This record gives sequence, structure tokens and C-alpha cells, in this order.
Amino acid sequence: MKVGDLVRMKGGDSVFGLVADLEGSRTLVVGLPTRRRVGILWADGTGIDYEPKAWLGVVGECKNR
Repeated sequence: MKVGDLVRMKGGDSVFGLVADLEGSRTLVVGLPTRRRVGILWADGTGIDYEPKAWLGVVGECKNR
């Protein structure tokens, strides 16, 4: 997975998004380890949402990098 790839949620709805940030954010939940999240610009959204990388599937790869 790299910036510019077209993704969607595994087993989820049919909304597509573009990977915008691979550095992601780390969310700390008390008693649980941090999870790696990836910034996605969803087609039906208004900004970048950070989703767990494990929840995402690449539909199309960016060929510019």
C-alpha cells in the first residue's frame, strides 16, 4: 500500500478512497496496543479519515511511484 492507491474497506461498502497519508496516526486505547492507521480521502467524505491498515484492501495501485 502506498500514497495514491485506490482502496476500500475489506468486506465493507462500495465506497472508494485514495491513500493520502501512510505515516498515519496512532490511537491509544487504555490497555490495548496502538494501532497503525492510514489516512484515506474517501469519495463520500469531506477530509482525511484515519483507518486501521488491516481493514483496507487495495483495489488499484498508483503507478507514479
